[in-house]
Amino acid sequence: MKPLFLHYKLSPQADILAARKADGSNGSAGDFEPITELDVLYGSSEVHPLPGFVKVEPPVSGGEDDTERVGTGTGKGKPLSPSPVLRFNNFGNFTILQAADLHLSVGPGECRDLDEVRAIECRAVGADVYSLKWLETALDMVKPDLVVFSGDQLNGQKTSWDARSVILKWAPLLWKRNIPWTVVFGNHDEEETDLNHEKQMALMTRLPLFVGEAGPTNVAGTGNYVRSIRSPEAARDDATLFNLYFLDSHANAKKLTPWGNPGYDYLKADQINWFRGRSSQMQPLLRPYTPPRKLTGYSSQGEGAASSDDEYAAKPNAMVFFHIPLRTAYDADIDVAPSGKRLRIGQRLEGDGASKTDSRFFEQAILAQGELPASAPTTGRPEVKVLAHGHCHISSDCRRVKGVWICFGGGATYSGYGNPAFARRMRVYQLSDFGERIETYQVTDERERINYAMLVGDGSVEEQ
Repeated sequence: MKPLFLHYKLSPQADILAARKADGSNGSAGDFEPITELDVLYGSSEVHPLPGFVKVEPPVSGGEDDTERVGTGTGKGKPLSPSPVLRFNNFGNFTILQAADLHLSVGPGECRDLDEVRAIECRAVGADVYSLKWLETALDMVKPDLVVFSGDQLNGQKTSWDARSVILKWAPLLWKRNIPWTVVFGNHDEEETDLNHEKQMALMTRLPLFVGEAGPTNVAGTGNYVRSIRSPEAARDDATLFNLYFLDSHANAKKLTPWGNPGYDYLKADQINWFRGRSSQMQPLLRPYTPPRKLTGYSSQGEGAASSDDEYAAKPNAMVFFHIPLRTAYDADIDVAPSGKRLRIGQRLEGDGASKTDSRFFEQAILAQGELPASAPTTGRPEVKVLAHGHCHISSDCRRVKGVWICFGGGATYSGYGNPAFARRMRVYQLSDFGERIETYQVTDERERINYAMLVGDGSVEEQ
């Protein structure tokens, strides 16, 4: 690529002030408005500029297939609103869409493992564009209250060398629809790219509607944090009704010998301690929750929360998201319902994708933290009801182990490996009754909703 030169001209301050005054209420000087920042992005038209920036056309390019084609954005920058507070609606519902393993690149990406018809369609526009169109379709089908990208947003493998350009392919699809979003990192997100996890997180925290954070620096990894889903604003009690934990499951374990193959890394002891500490801080509430005020649309409330034999004090239900599954997902016995049915839904078409090392996170963190108040024994039901993973693109089952559901999202896009007989998909978690019920299903690129199951609450799979 030839050198890129920047040419600019100066405008008298008086001309700028006069243009702003003439514009009236908007106060913009139009073409005279000074450019205070210049950003350089790589890729094609699917890469969006940062908020407050305008993409300058045409891009500097060796052609449409040039993965290093340069687009410039100019702007004054734009102050961001505070991160949104996640809340149940007045009906007691909250919907989470999990998009696993985007595997996007700076360039067009590679169409992988598709049947002949989809392969032709995919190659015509490029894998990433084809995948992003499917992501948009899923967003418009589900209309989620939160999207969780559960790792491997970047493809790595020498194709995601400019992380900012890759992130700006998919993140704008969320904020343009006014949908809050967050991430955990996978084993490819830091692979052969210019921004490590900390810098990627720093970039995303400056993007609209992002609700994640880097987390404490004295805990292993980046992206160990908690977000609560609170009562509706109209309830006016701002109660925490459900908790979402996010952890960094890291990437590859360190080699101890040049010839060794240590496999994937694992959750560390300080992450277990961090989780237990945060879980212990969760305040119990009277469950099931009853709004203290009448809410439009909610059918079973009165003025104030009435006591009943069914109510009890406990921490809110919770879910945990991290990319690489635990050994428990493969080694543990599956729970059996009173009917004799094994509690498992969906398909698992690939082998073991966990670390070779058992972190004991399931036993020492998940099972060790019950939903009862801290003064009570931690026996009984765990606080966490669902572990949600990505990583394994052609595994999309849910199985219950010792009262906790372990679910895979399934590969979301055409840019990552797959199977022609296994539709690309995303998992939906529908919380209802202010978090007392957890349902799940998957949306596929064939516009179908499959593998529905009531995981927690009245009418659950266990009771059927």
